[in-house]
Amino acid sequence: MSQTVNIVSVDEGTTLGAAMLGGLAAGVYPDLPTAIEQIRYTSTPIEPNPADAEVYTRIFNDVYQQYYPSVRNLSQSIYAIQQGAHDGQ
Repeated sequence: MSQTVNIVSVDEGTTLGAAMLGGLAAGVYPDLPTAIEQIRYTSTPIEPNPADAEVYTRIFNDVYQQYYPSVRNLSQSIYAIQQGAHDGQ
């Protein structure tokens, strides 16, 4: 929970990712690391606040790790329903 996060200077990250994958598929880039290297953007590292990191670590350990097993099957059912909807079922 105490990890540096890099905020990139891209307003439309999803669009940029799609464009990189399109370039990869079209042969513009030989591989994804090359595509990432050739895209021009800046990033700003955000360091974690130690007090906040401690709270998030406690939430993860004391709540989420107990909570997730109880909803795992529900999450998988929702995913299966969504996939069926996308597949026309």
